[in-house]
Amino acid sequence: MFYREKFSEEFSLCGDCLTMSPAYDMIRSACLYDGIVADLITGLKYGKHLTNVPILGELMEEAFLKWLREEKIDLIIPIPMHIDRLKKRGFNQSVLLAKDLAKRIRIPWNHSVLVKIRNTPPQVSLHKKARKENLKKAFVVSESWKPFLNHASVLLIDDVITTGTTIMECAKILKKAGARKVIGLSVARTPM
Repeated sequence: MFYREKFSEEFSLCGDCLTMSPAYDMIRSACLYDGIVADLITGLKYGKHLTNVPILGELMEEAFLKWLREEKIDLIIPIPMHIDRLKKRGFNQSVLLAKDLAKRIRIPWNHSVLVKIRNTPPQVSLHKKARKENLKKAFVVSESWKPFLNHASVLLIDDVITTGTTIMECAKILKKAGARKVIGLSVARTPM
């Protein structure tokens, strides 16, 4: 398939990842965000090409089996979207990807564990420092889910990881709510 050459056998870390202590325990991406993968993700998000979900889900499944197969994951959680943006777009691509992956690897998922309570500007439009500030206090864990997160190992799903800020903020909130381990998985990451 077209994406096999996109897989990196060895994940290299950027300077920030080498010097910081992230809130997440691990982060992986199936591919680089370029070429046909970027076209598929863009088509899904902005062109509403929902038929791209199974293709992207297959990429995530292969990445999960390659790097995370040995991890005991209790729950898959998609990165939430603010209700206003959800109404405008009509769907949350991370929810669709999480649902597809959960079905493939037979791990429970839920889209209401994390809630985005602030309607922040899109991360793509911001520089690195502004991205961190933009997402502070933007996410919360639903009160009804807090007991289930106690000592749980969760897999956070996103479509694209650029700086890791979104995964970082969500991981902080999940760990504060009691999660033992938080692993991030995306379809793609932007080239360093």
